[in-house]
Amino acid sequence: MIKLLVYRTAPLALRPLAILMEGMLPQKPTLLALSLPIAMMALMLSSVPVHLAYYKARKNESCFGTLASQYRSGLGWLFLISVSTLLVVLFSPLFESTAALSVIVCLTFIIEKFSDESSRALEFRKNYLGWFLVQILRSGWVFIPLIIALWGGGYKNAYLVSVLLAATLSLFIFFRITGLLPSLGLSGLPVIKNNVVYFFGGFLPASYRQIPRIVIVKVYHEQAHAFLALAQLAQGLSVLFNVRFQIPYRKIIARKPMLFQKLMEPAMKQVLIVASTIALGYVAYPMYIEVSGMRLYLQMTFFLPIVVADAMVFAVLSSYLGYVQWLFQPKKASCFYLMAALLAVLIVSMLLAVKYQEIVNLSGIPIVTIGIGLIWLFMLKKRFFV
Repeated sequence: MIKLLVYRTAPLALRPLAILMEGMLPQKPTLLALSLPIAMMALMLSSVPVHLAYYKARKNESCFGTLASQYRSGLGWLFLISVSTLLVVLFSPLFESTAALSVIVCLTFIIEKFSDESSRALEFRKNYLGWFLVQILRSGWVFIPLIIALWGGGYKNAYLVSVLLAATLSLFIFFRITGLLPSLGLSGLPVIKNNVVYFFGGFLPASYRQIPRIVIVKVYHEQAHAFLALAQLAQGLSVLFNVRFQIPYRKIIARKPMLFQKLMEPAMKQVLIVASTIALGYVAYPMYIEVSGMRLYLQMTFFLPIVVADAMVFAVLSSYLGYVQWLFQPKKASCFYLMAALLAVLIVSMLLAVKYQEIVNLSGIPIVTIGIGLIWLFMLKKRFFV
């Protein structure tokens, strides 16, 4: 268990360090801070499980070749749709992205997608050392342009070259591990269609985690690196949550998931009570304090409690959302996803109408996400877990 925990958490320390290093560069560039959450959101939305049948089959079965073709085709279509959507969003008037940033985001998505698929294959084979090395590459390549920039080189050009090389290497590693390359055959389309509920299921956690980070970089430029470094580090709480409450009980979860959820509910309530108390403490006064003039370490100290609270709510929320797409009818689950998304849009629209972002400091953003997450959890329990 300790070895697995080290493998899971050690790579998480690389990205916070890289984000802090980028924040220390002159003019505080945001290539990493902005491209990473956009690419990660695209990754979560593209995580339709087209691999399940292929991994369950054995090589000596007659259908193995057909399932491999379906996996390749499904992966190819997901890749094409995701990159096309990214380009449309990035060049829309809402985002107004530069060509360089658009290329960086798309290549970062390629790194994330193929690293994710390689990691899944290695985890299925229980090759945890290989999984760990892929994660090191996935998070570690960003230090190349950062080191070049610290030595006086051009950060943007170094970043473009590094992200291109890392994307190429990620594709090569995926081919070496699986022996497959994405294609655009028709066989993968039915697999995507049959599992499209996972796209909607991925939208809520992707929105909860990544959209606030994109907004933070756009609106709170001076505070963004300190907050995002903490947010990346706090993702380790989700890993700890899974190691403590999910991984050791996989057999029980698979056989009697509703009973397991009922047994774990008291512990999850305690987590939510702590997170809610922290959020209410910030609402009382701290979220109105001027933070942008603080030194980096003071900003991180100020944001740490609310970042931890946000990560705690997300850990519980993602656990419950995992049950929905697994246990309940796709139509019923999709209706819930739509209602939850519309509610979040309504809340955010009301806050924008009163110019909420001008009233509060950056901590007001995770307070909103915590509130939305708690509402989603209330809706989940009333609709599915009565």
